[in-house]
Amino acid sequence: MVRPLDLPSAALRPADPDPSLPPLRSGWPALDAALGGGWPGGELSELCGHGRSTLAQAAVRVAQAAGQPVAWVDGPGTFCPATADVALDRLALVAPGADGWPAAVVRATARAQRGRPQRRTLLAADLLLRSRAFGLLVLDAPDERAPLSAWFRLARQARAAQTVLLLLAGQEPCAGSAAALTVRGTQRHAHGPAWALPPRPALEVSVLRRRGAAGGGVVVLEAATTGAAPR
Repeated sequence: MVRPLDLPSAALRPADPDPSLPPLRSGWPALDAALGGGWPGGELSELCGHGRSTLAQAAVRVAQAAGQPVAWVDGPGTFCPATADVALDRLALVAPGADGWPAAVVRATARAQRGRPQRRTLLAADLLLRSRAFGLLVLDAPDERAPLSAWFRLARQARAAQTVLLLLAGQEPCAGSAAALTVRGTQRHAHGPAWALPPRPALEVSVLRRRGAAGGGVVVLEAATTGAAPR
């Protein structure tokens, strides 16, 4: 018996990006060129490897400078206000894993998922996107192992909200074709004298895939322009 291929339904397939939505600049002109103008507007972009927070914090600074409301979902609880170098008074920071998450939010997300297992990080992102209140949402979820359909749902919500959604994944991509853009960061270590402190590594960003265009672009962001050490 021939087993049918497990293909996503038509409802899960991504729609063509809205050309009227401008991209969000990354903060580096060379990286913008590799990304096709910046982070795609109204789309899910996935950042894996090293330097994820460095890239996301730069995007937050660009969005805040443009007057856009920004939210950050801190799944692993590693967001450090002292080193983030963003306007904290204009950042909606949500830590779903923290004790004392509002009971009303838990009930609302439980209803939205109709009894499915709770994934607080993704549920928090879903509620923020449904609010239609943010121009940029950073979803820090390196340990999330959600099904592909969950990433497609978030991508649809981002498109409906016209929100730039940056997913900070782990060392490997997890959102698959739900992401309009997938990049990987690696550290490039420079050699120095044995007696000196090692120089801060540069951040090498590789474009793994870009919807509607070929991937393969590589950009090196020097340590002096990336701020804190990449994570």
